[in-house]
Amino acid sequence: MLQGESLSARIPDGVFPGAVILTCGLLSIVVVTHHPTVHAHTPAQLFAGIKALGPATEIVHGILIAFMFALTFGFSVFAMRQGIARLTSLAGILSYGMGALALCGAGLIDGFFTPMIVSANSSATGAALSAVLAVLSGGAAMIQVLTRFGFIAMSAGICAWSAGLATSPGVQRYVAITGLVAALAPVGILAAAHQIGPHVLTSIVICQAVWYLAVGTLMVRRVL
Repeated sequence: MLQGESLSARIPDGVFPGAVILTCGLLSIVVVTHHPTVHAHTPAQLFAGIKALGPATEIVHGILIAFMFALTFGFSVFAMRQGIARLTSLAGILSYGMGALALCGAGLIDGFFTPMIVSANSSATGAALSAVLAVLSGGAAMIQVLTRFGFIAMSAGICAWSAGLATSPGVQRYVAITGLVAALAPVGILAAAHQIGPHVLTSIVICQAVWYLAVGTLMVRRVL
């Protein structure tokens, strides 16, 4: 009995982490709708657009990366409160954490590496320009790969957590159904999308935000 009480005392309270999940879920929609986009037909237009949007790009991606850290913190506590010894809890936090890390990598390339390369090579011509464009093209491909992997891994984590909640009574079971929908919808969106652009990104973030709001509410109200 003493061991059980000691273990319970070490599990963090869920109110603050739940509030973090709620806040990030709502604000992530706002931030992603302000994701800068460059439309260009020539290298000169591409460089000029990236340079002009540089500060905004860094701010948006910096905030989104911070959200990934905050959400991983919140869901780590969520997994602990579900019971970290449960396979669904452990699988959930590992999958979600890997997905969040991949999205951080995509954000660093898109928000910081690309503007830095453009700024350092804004006057490149000839062979040098071709090399810079090749680097930017490779960076763009990595952004697509990391983003796809990130969202799929996060969806796998949400599915695992939802499977754990499905055996719980009352409102937690409805949250489990919400989680399955919020996890499978992004996978379907990614499967149908040839390229991950602003509209695809916004749709996926909205799907995830529904789950974030549901779980955050459970934790803030101490249901979980």
